Amino acid sequence: MTGSVLVDVNDSPASGRAVEWAAARAADLGAPLRLVHVMHESVRQSGDTRVADAAESSADALLERAAATVAQIAPSAEVTSVIEYGDPLKVFVRLSEDAELIVVGSDTSTDERPSRRGTRGFRIAAASKTAVAVIPDLDLTGRRGVVVGADGSEPSQNALAFAIAEADRLGEPLIAVNAWTNPVVYGYDVTFPVEYLDDLDEAGQRTLDHALEGITSAYPNVDVQRVVVEGDPVIALADAAGTASLLVIGSHGRGAVARLLLGSVSHGLLAHLVAPTVVVR
Repeated sequence: MTGSVLVDVNDSPASGRAVEWAAARAADLGAPLRLVHVMHESVRQSGDTRVADAAESSADALLERAAATVAQIAPSAEVTSVIEYGDPLKVFVRLSEDAELIVVGSDTSTDERPSRRGTRGFRIAAASKTAVAVIPDLDLTGRRGVVVGADGSEPSQNALAFAIAEADRLGEPLIAVNAWTNPVVYGYDVTFPVEYLDDLDEAGQRTLDHALEGITSAYPNVDVQRVVVEGDPVIALADAAGTASLLVIGSHGRGAVARLLLGSVSHGLLAHLVAPTVVVR
């Protein structure tokens, strides 16, 4: 897919991280960046020119700072800036039709009180028609490895293709994770024989080997590490990504409401970000 990389620019700390992440990627790949600030339509409709002018001035300042950050990290990158009006979700869904990737800073809040914060990245990742990178406000110094979930499905194959290309770009290992779950039989005290559990582990190994077959040959310099583990895929991927520079997952949403839903694994990982996380469609 060709097209620009859209970066959501706002006044949150994670937005600055998102700009830096997108700029570093643009420096390596030469991808054009489009810096986008979304302003609520009510500002323009208020009829108060002082309010509108002040809001636009603030937005311009945010975009100028973001552009300056990109210029430092990727001085040769093609950069454009734009102010859009409306709901951020609707704006980015519309813009995603012609984009290669959307980069969003996570607005997750540690406040335990009810809040609408924490849903921006998730909602855009769920509704977007292209891949979305959700970047948390984390220091990634010393982290290495691109973690990807591999279960043999079409979305996970797309995620694998994206992840190994990123691992090659970064010069870091690809850590492919397949997590299998021990069946639970409710209402019965069942102890599964060791041989049965071994069979499940071997099936996970075969699934992972099959998923990687044909993808790794195009990237002979990438160190591919295979991880097959019993347990919840959300926990397994989060554990693997705790020291990684990137986590890549596939979106399993399907049908008419797919754009409003993510698979339970994607949902769980975006709800508790441990690393920059890319949701691939």
